Amino acid sequence: MKTKKYIKILTKELLYSEYIINNKTTEEIAIKNNLLPSTILNYLKYYNISRRKCGARKGHIPWNKNKKLHYLIWNKGKHIQSNTGKTHFKKGRTNSKEHRILSGLRWLGKLNPRFKGGVSDEEKIIRGSIEYKIWQLLVYRKNKGICQICGIRCNNKNIVAHHIKSFKDFTELRFDINNGQTLCRSCHAKLHIQ
Repeated sequence: MKTKKYIKILTKELLYSEYIINNKTTEEIAIKNNLLPSTILNYLKYYNISRRKCGARKGHIPWNKNKKLHYLIWNKGKHIQSNTGKTHFKKGRTNSKEHRILSGLRWLGKLNPRFKGGVSDEEKIIRGSIEYKIWQLLVYRKNKGICQICGIRCNNKNIVAHHIKSFKDFTELRFDINNGQTLCRSCHAKLHIQ
């Protein structure tokens, strides 16, 4: 970030004494030194002199102090009337642990409106298990990632572990490594179409 280089017309001591000690405004200092008020503000920033708050004169009372609003305030989409002193009826409340557990159980199984009568069958559960994933990895290692039909070496996305004897018919051979072979996806699709 580039910093502006100011021509040293005003020194830090002079600006500090005028602005802080003598309590002059930036406009008054600018007129005295034939500069713009924005230049004085840049000097204050450059010299790290803290600025006064606007309208923070001693004895000054804001026009709206201790006055209630006669209109409604919109706060984050919630309609809150500012002059009533009431908060939203649910603010700060939390449900008990028992209530949260029971409300979660309300939608499980047959009580859920989208329940389809236990659709996930045994085959889906087995194919998602850890034992099945281990069987796949062992078949990939046995055949070194080469398709057994076309002989092409495949990457991890294009390779499939295929059961030689059917997964549904031969349940005892589901996790047997000798019952598995690696195929590329195109050969696997052709094999299942036949």
